[in-house]
Amino acid sequence: MPSLVKTGSESGAERWAAPDDSVVEFRAPDGATLRFATYRKITFLVKKEIGVRITTTGGLFDAARIDAHYFVKAAGQTYAAHLDADETTNDTYLDEYEWKIMGEFPVAVAALCRAQWRGARFSATVRRGPRVQVAGEPAFPDGYPDTWQTPGGVLVKPTQLHLTSRAAGLTARGSVLIRNREGTALSVTVSAPTSDQFRVETGDVRIPPGGDYYADVVFLPRGAEPATAAFTIVTPEGPRTIALNGDVRQKTPKPS
Repeated sequence: MPSLVKTGSESGAERWAAPDDSVVEFRAPDGATLRFATYRKITFLVKKEIGVRITTTGGLFDAARIDAHYFVKAAGQTYAAHLDADETTNDTYLDEYEWKIMGEFPVAVAALCRAQWRGARFSATVRRGPRVQVAGEPAFPDGYPDTWQTPGGVLVKPTQLHLTSRAAGLTARGSVLIRNREGTALSVTVSAPTSDQFRVETGDVRIPPGGDYYADVVFLPRGAEPATAAFTIVTPEGPRTIALNGDVRQKTPKPS
């Protein structure tokens, strides 16, 4: 693994990079990291692979995308570029790669990596292999995908939770996710449900940067009648109301 050198800071995170541009890493004050890294490997002595990874520690990224250019030897001393891309959301890992067992294998890769992480957006171009010139090679895209949500804030889902008990007197359980998309810790307050047939742990909850908290909900049916209720999660962006529905679906015994 190449040694990294601090090259500056972005959105409250230190930026570290390898001198050969094969790795760029962003380091948050609490130790969490967002890394863009190239790699090349051979497995089983015959399978060649070259590609790029985006990884995080200390929490998920909201969205990430890799736009890669793979360079393959063409006629004479010329090269051709093969373009590929991959993206995902709410994860800690994304990769984009090319592999071959036989045939022409890419001699190099250059990739634009972009990620939305901890309330900010980060991008960098990473490379592996010789720098080659390709006539008419398209430029990497500008900005960030239009489909990405505005960075930062608090995600609360679902806002409607349906719980089903298998028999009268048996509890049913579910949970509501509260995700901190900011680069700093935040506090939320969970209130009690409006019906005592539902139970949730109430009070103030502190969620670390990029962290998740699950508000666990328990349905305690009385008899076979359905029940409804609601509870509130107060966030820095305002209150979020969670609608609760519970019912009992008791199996009918098979005739003997």
